[in-house]
Amino acid sequence: MNNSFYTLPKEKQLNLFYAGCKVFANNTYKKASMSKVADEARISKSLLFYYFKNKKEYYFYVLNEVAKHWNERLLSAIKEINSNDLFEMVTAIIKVKQSYVKDLQLYYTLIKRIYYEKDESLKDDLEKIKVILNKPYEDLFKRIDKSKFKDETEINNCVKILLYFAQGQLFNTEIDCIDEQFLIKELETIVNSLKRNYYKDEYLAI
Repeated sequence: MNNSFYTLPKEKQLNLFYAGCKVFANNTYKKASMSKVADEARISKSLLFYYFKNKKEYYFYVLNEVAKHWNERLLSAIKEINSNDLFEMVTAIIKVKQSYVKDLQLYYTLIKRIYYEKDESLKDDLEKIKVILNKPYEDLFKRIDKSKFKDETEINNCVKILLYFAQGQLFNTEIDCIDEQFLIKELETIVNSLKRNYYKDEYLAI
């Protein structure tokens, strides 16, 4: 990326960012047109390529910005979680994600792209962003009260199941069809089932 991009007024930087969000959210990487980005941003295509040397560089600029905003919101919510109970923490995070989905639909769609984009030429760079997106969870789960588990060696498996469920629950639901109450009830069913499997009996009623 040409460093002169960061000398632009913030408004112009955001204009280019949001143009990319719109185009890449509505198209796969392969089908996304830089001409459409230029039109959306109301700049010339040549100027767009002055700031970004190619489509891939611009694409990952947009995705990294989205991942940064996603993590900032998630980390802010995590600071408010006072519990060290795994299931309470995950439930709180999922509720935050649900509000995020409704508030920032373009960002949500782009987060989905990070996980479901099929272009092999992007694979390695997408994996790096996934690592960034997982960081808030890693920090949070260091606080887990391990004493509640029947077998502490199974904690990682339990965490994976919860996160895979949460990801699938949101990513497989159309934005316009999201029913928060239904999703929460569905989550509670899974949580109760996992608790019975992983928690010691004395913690099941808590």
